[in-house]
Amino acid sequence: MLKHNTHNKYIRSVLPGVQVYLKNEGLCNPFEKSVLFRGEEAFNGSFKGWQRWQKPSPEPHTDQELNRLIIESMQKNAADICGLHDKLVNKLLVKVNILGKSKIVLVGILRAGLFASLGLARRIAYLRGEDVPVAAIGLFHEAGIDRQAFAQICMDYSDYYPVFIDGWTGRGVVAAELRKACSELNEGSDWPGFPLLATLVDPGHYGDLWGTDKDMLLECAHFSAPEVLGFSRAFIKDPEKMWNAYTYPNEYCNYDLINAWLNIFNSEISTPPEDKKNKVQDLSEVLKEISEITGTQTGQWKVNINEVARTFVNREPKQLILGITRPETECLLPSILYLADKSKVPVKFLPQLGKKHNFLAAVRVK
Repeated sequence: MLKHNTHNKYIRSVLPGVQVYLKNEGLCNPFEKSVLFRGEEAFNGSFKGWQRWQKPSPEPHTDQELNRLIIESMQKNAADICGLHDKLVNKLLVKVNILGKSKIVLVGILRAGLFASLGLARRIAYLRGEDVPVAAIGLFHEAGIDRQAFAQICMDYSDYYPVFIDGWTGRGVVAAELRKACSELNEGSDWPGFPLLATLVDPGHYGDLWGTDKDMLLECAHFSAPEVLGFSRAFIKDPEKMWNAYTYPNEYCNYDLINAWLNIFNSEISTPPEDKKNKVQDLSEVLKEISEITGTQTGQWKVNINEVARTFVNREPKQLILGITRPETECLLPSILYLADKSKVPVKFLPQLGKKHNFLAAVRVK
């Protein structure tokens, strides 16, 4: 792999081959200093703008049974996951060739974009024999992207075209924030088609490129930072400076999980998914129907399976809707059923609604 610029003041990830552009705020045990981590105040209107993100999100404790289910799922679905990345690799390389750019740096949006970027870089190396550098950067709703971090990436990779990478889309926040900051980020640079956002799973077509627009679980959505990253969610102390993160103790690292994810991309078997042709998910319609069926408000729900998985990681879900039958869920999403049962979250199966709107699951968070 390429040798990346390394900065001792920056966070180091336990994942190999990536430079994380967050300032290291020192060692912190997430299970001993809960006061340092945010609660629902980031989501209930107590704060606005960047001030919503002055603390990192809390972390779940290790769950051996969940990890077993995740690893089994990754091994079972390795060819599909690999194919998903290969499909996006091909789209991405065609696009940057059209734009006249020969060298790219993958800028993963933390956290999911980091896992996706590493997978894409490994598949490019496997398929094309080319080394592509991977950087990782913070982005939040109402705070935008970490501009100081992006400026440093541009300095470190001055001859490279930056491609933003995310794992999946929910409400399209990443795409919206990137486009909002486009003129400032592109100032003084020759970047046609900027900002270019490539996403593995994008039912709503919020990004520019996607591996699939079918709602599809990415097992990395279940990952906890202490186990697979070694550092916290980003938080903002000063919006004019690079954002921050805590380093987590090495004792929480789970190399079985890490290796299970990375080993996928050594696969010789690849089965790219098909798209939902002419069926772009209309999120407002999905939320409207869910709210009518459940007697709730649209703003209480998150839609699509990876958003649901993340909610079980760092929020307290109130209700779960599955857009497939129970037997299908038991086969495709055993980890979600396990988490719902463990959390005692009520579950409703609405397969006709899921088929109509191309979603596997939705979760009520308020």
